[in-house]
Amino acid sequence: MTSILAVRKSRSIEVMADAAIYDARGVVLSIESKILSMPRMSAVVTGRGVFEVVRAFAQSAAGLCRSFDDLIASYPKVLELIEGPGRTRFGEWFSSHEIIIAGWSESREGPEIHVGVGHRRVADIEPGRLHKFDSFLCAGPMPPWDEVLSRGWSNPETTDDFRADQDGLAIFEAQRLTIENLQTPNPDAEGFSVGGFVELATVTESEVSRRVIREWPDRVGYLIDPFVKTAA
Repeated sequence: MTSILAVRKSRSIEVMADAAIYDARGVVLSIESKILSMPRMSAVVTGRGVFEVVRAFAQSAAGLCRSFDDLIASYPKVLELIEGPGRTRFGEWFSSHEIIIAGWSESREGPEIHVGVGHRRVADIEPGRLHKFDSFLCAGPMPPWDEVLSRGWSNPETTDDFRADQDGLAIFEAQRLTIENLQTPNPDAEGFSVGGFVELATVTESEVSRRVIREWPDRVGYLIDPFVKTAA
């Protein structure tokens, strides 16, 4: 599944995600941005599970919501709008979604991270409701911590000290080397799941900026192979 990192700083949020979308066997179907900017507000939506569900949520919310606060308040309504078509198309796999919303609250005058899930695999997160994360969210394969350290983790004292191009990439590079259950309709499918590229979106009060900070040589039609030489 998608690897996502969201870090709430004092005046911004940094959101990182990989870019590989794959089938039930782990074969890459496309390499594309999974961080979706929301119109009329300083906010992004990303997520895990069936990415078409995440995309449908963002598209429906874009048509209904005029601000970040409106988006957060409208989460149950938007989810209800996409559930029927989603279950018709994806069946029980509709519930595999994990939706991450990061943005600037107009009324609370600060950056916020909210997460909603459709399943019960995450402890202390009730399906169908948004849950607020105060500082740091990491979702994806769980690599050995010594692997993260060996990749350049600087042990930042606060989230403001976190550097995406060093600390964030240390996590993503370690996750890329980690085999996991792919959480697809094939229950036995295991493999590498972090691929394509790593995108960083920075959300502030006034704007969303984004850039690619790591590229990998994965190809559509093939399994992700972290042992192929990294692209420059």
